[in-house]
Amino acid sequence: VVSTQSTGSSGINAEYGKQWYQRRVRGVLNYYTNYYYKSNLRMFKVVLILAALAALATAGTGNYCKRPNTVLDGYAGFKRRAFSDKQAAFDECFKIRDCNGITLEGSKYTLRKGPEIKTSSKGETSYTKCMNFCVLTNSYLSGYSSGKYQYYTLEKAKLQCLYRQDCQGVIQEARDKFTLRSGDKIRPSADGETTYKLC
Repeated sequence: VVSTQSTGSSGINAEYGKQWYQRRVRGVLNYYTNYYYKSNLRMFKVVLILAALAALATAGTGNYCKRPNTVLDGYAGFKRRAFSDKQAAFDECFKIRDCNGITLEGSKYTLRKGPEIKTSSKGETSYTKCMNFCVLTNSYLSGYSSGKYQYYTLEKAKLQCLYRQDCQGVIQEARDKFTLRSGDKIRPSADGETTYKLC
């Protein structure tokens, strides 16, 4: 009887010890899991905040390039808005739907509609969307963009393409013939055309 009780007691103690150990391990694992989760969550929030602040700081200028001796055609919103501070002009331009850049007239930055860019005889400077195009020789994109699609200079064709929702790139068909294309798939050209595709 004693032997049987002793064995039973040992079994109970062993089982209790096993359960205690498992609870202890689960408790430790849960603690560290929650700790690292919360730490990572805090770090993630910090990263998000920093990224948002960086985006706000560069929202007005990050996607614009300086173009000396040029002027963007027309005022945004059919009204002349002038700013002494360039960043303030960028911020306001970002809010207006038809504002495609700014032009420095003397000491004032004005919001411009564009996207037509012209040579300035007054030494003005414009800031327009940067042209990020990848060049692919002996290739073309199918389909023409809506509206006017043919231009005689690469600079004008690229600028127009940036502001067309259905434009995927520019094709140089001849030395002075550039067309805006809507197709996204690059195809081989037997005519030696060159593709300038938005990257």
